[in-house]
Amino acid sequence: MMKIAYISYEFPTYTGFGGIAFYIRKIAGIMSGRGNFVHVITAQPGSDEDQTAYISDLKIHYLGVNNQKEFQQRIPEYIKFLARSKKFDVIESAEYGADTIGLIENISDFTNNYIVRIHGITLLSMIHNASKWTEKIYLYGIAIVGRYDFLAKVARKFFPSGKKLINKNHLEQKIAKAADVITVPSRRMDTFIMDYWGIPKKRLLKTPNPAPFYPFYREQLFEDRIVVGFVNKWQYLKGFDLFEALMDDIYRLRDNRLFYDFRLYGSISDEARQALLKKYSHFHNGRISIFGNVSSEDVETAMKTIDCLVLPSRYESFSNVLLEAMSKGCIVCVSDGVGAAEIISDGENGFLFRSGDKRALLEAFRRITLLSHEERMRISRNATRTVEENFSDEQIYQVYSAIYQGKYTG
Repeated sequence: MMKIAYISYEFPTYTGFGGIAFYIRKIAGIMSGRGNFVHVITAQPGSDEDQTAYISDLKIHYLGVNNQKEFQQRIPEYIKFLARSKKFDVIESAEYGADTIGLIENISDFTNNYIVRIHGITLLSMIHNASKWTEKIYLYGIAIVGRYDFLAKVARKFFPSGKKLINKNHLEQKIAKAADVITVPSRRMDTFIMDYWGIPKKRLLKTPNPAPFYPFYREQLFEDRIVVGFVNKWQYLKGFDLFEALMDDIYRLRDNRLFYDFRLYGSISDEARQALLKKYSHFHNGRISIFGNVSSEDVETAMKTIDCLVLPSRYESFSNVLLEAMSKGCIVCVSDGVGAAEIISDGENGFLFRSGDKRALLEAFRRITLLSHEERMRISRNATRTVEENFSDEQIYQVYSAIYQGKYTG
């Protein structure tokens, strides 16, 4: 049996609304449930004290910190303490923000195998979240200079406004290069990692995310209305403007005999919430419900009632939301900018549309509304089967055990 540490600032329930947090919770549970000695080192923001808790055989170390920077500073000594009697067989960093930067100089003292799981790259997310081309060019410039130590040093001196981002990108890149193994959930990030971080493709192992929820086969869809879900952050990166364009299109179709129930989940400001409700206060083709951030359990319940999940993100390295929806038999309408779109066969287990293209989204959604009952149920069953056959706990365990023992080639 192996001694394993997972390090992540994000983890349920303190900071965990998102894919990174639930990946850590799931993979740690899978590995500990099969007899391995697993430690999760995470944060308890705003607390002055460290706490330790158990979830079954899984040991969670909550470090009392004020922010992510403090968490990074605490990690080296805490790992040293945990490795004092026996060093870890594996330390995996769920990388997004350089949490383990303090470890890498002496990482061999603490573990036999240092793995970096690249869930996302801060700078890449910012590039796709920029709606103006001038801002995109500026961010791409930072990516280019960040690859070279000398240029990064010069840029920090002459462009103080970008210093923080240059540093963060440089640290994330440094951690990835220090890893024995780099894993990615999809091939969506390869070009950026190769071109801007200088890491060859042969060092990147594509490995699946575990399914957050267990499979559930639907018996019915679209009973008296179409329940359409958006489960994500309300921002340009996640394509919320595209989802709003979809609601606008349906709002204008006064002769539309279908009734729509839009259910929206994710972080949103009170101002944006009120503006949206006011805009659609006379929505003659349906209704809108805004739930904001909810627990993972509430999302699982919601996915059983959503008929169609729209995932319009301009970029995501993967998307656990897609697995959540497909596992519960939702018909998914997915941007091809999402890494998890790799598992979608258009018209068979879901529908694809071109990233950032409003017209393409509307056309894909209309295809869904025209499906017969038999076609809906076929696609719903195929979606659930895709998750069941490719992302089960046992399959994930076999893959990650092979990675941790150096036997997996992708």
